[in-house]
Amino acid sequence: MYYHALIASGSDNKALSATARRNAAAPERKLLVAFDGSPAARCALEYAIEEAGDGKAAIHMVYVQTAVIEDAVLYGSHRQAGADLLKTMTAQLDFHGIRHTTDVVFGPVAESIVRSAAVERCDAIVIGTRDRLAIANFFSASVSSQVVRLADVPVTVIKHKVIATTHSPRNVSSAAWRSRI
Repeated sequence: MYYHALIASGSDNKALSATARRNAAAPERKLLVAFDGSPAARCALEYAIEEAGDGKAAIHMVYVQTAVIEDAVLYGSHRQAGADLLKTMTAQLDFHGIRHTTDVVFGPVAESIVRSAAVERCDAIVIGTRDRLAIANFFSASVSSQVVRLADVPVTVIKHKVIATTHSPRNVSSAAWRSRI
């Protein structure tokens, strides 16, 4: 936790001391956003940006590589690919003036997300999920449900639902297409 001590003179003392008390009373929160470049992860990042607005929180974005790599060259290229993906989204955080950090980690996805949240001392985890069929959840738990189960901090799961896969009139049923004519 960071506490700011402000020193001033004259009439600014009251305003500055109120700011110092507010900063000391409400230390900055830190949100971990699990990011993999998917539309669901982008929705999770948008949610985190809203939560972190006006300096209320900092964001730590983490990208997990599942490959266990023994070769240093492959390790470096995988780490760089993850860093490049995260860099594209940090421009959005910079635009909103949100303090942020990024990290690329290796290992099982859910465990790596929870471990990163603990190491970075995050107050909450934000993760995206896509709409899955119940039968798919029955055979294999989603990463987001595993994170919810493993985490010691609150987890916010942002659901991304696919409305349509394409917008071509040829893929619309003929009855729906004729009703617009």
